[in-house]
Amino acid sequence: MKKALAILLTAFLLVSLFISCGPEPKVELTIKFDGNGEDVEGEMDDLKVYKGE
Repeated sequence: MKKALAILLTAFLLVSLFISCGPEPKVELTIKFDGNGEDVEGEMDDLKVYKGE
């Protein structure tokens, strides 16, 4: 019984390790620019970047 439990625990730990080592999902961030009021002419588009870049 102890051997079966040890095998099951080892398998669970290995599966958990493989799942946690997967690629990190990309997180998209949007940077918005404010013209500091209405005195500024023109507009600037939002800038989309990914976390870590």
